[in-house]
Amino acid sequence: MSARGEFYGTTIETANASVATFPSYKTVMLSDLGTLEPISDSAGNR
Repeated sequence: MSARGEFYGTTIETANASVATFPSYKTVMLSDLGTLEPISDSAGNR
């Protein structure tokens, strides 16, 4: 991800950065409801 803006003839840019995202929700049918666990990434972040 990066950003670039042009303001009155001056260009401002940011450096490139990586962004990792994942949905913070889980859809479960009530008939299949069991134990729900928090969603976390490989580093254990919730």
